[in-house]
Amino acid sequence: DNDFVDTDSDGDPDTVDIDDDGDNITDLIENAAPNSGDGNDDGIIDSLQKDVASSINNVTNVYNTFALTSPNCDQIISYDTNAEPDNSVLDDTYDYPIGFNNFEVECAAPGDTATIEWILDTQYDTSVWVYRKFLESSSNYVDLSGVTYSVRVIDGEPKTVVSYSVTDGSSLDDDGIAN
Repeated sequence: DNDFVDTDSDGDPDTVDIDDDGDNITDLIENAAPNSGDGNDDGIIDSLQKDVASSINNVTNVYNTFALTSPNCDQIISYDTNAEPDNSVLDDTYDYPIGFNNFEVECAAPGDTATIEWILDTQYDTSVWVYRKFLESSSNYVDLSGVTYSVRVIDGEPKTVVSYSVTDGSSLDDDGIAN
């Protein structure tokens, strides 16, 4: 078992933080996620899965879970959230009450497609939602097509699940390069 080490992600310089699954979220944070650290309710705690990450949403201050559901893209390199004012350009058309999900994943080959799902903290009314992405490379907001919304009961609570796919090198890939 290879442990990924982040020397101080929790602000405690006296403790080495372990990141067993290599997603740049310490085990301490992931293990504190709802459902006893199993945010996607698959029976395995998230800190042991390289394709699942649970972390506190920096906008809503509650846990969200990010999961990859495609076999060719199965390593989360990083996952976090930010509020719209953190982007280099603001969107005058829409509000972003749950913020933006930022992630980097590793796929088996250039051009692979990552199927993504976000399990949110509660059940939301998604009937009026427009799901958008902010592209840092061009400072543009783009609508995402093919986004689906569902509800999954986890630990007795209904949660909104947002799903869509991103192909490496496509217009939704921030660098636009199949790499």
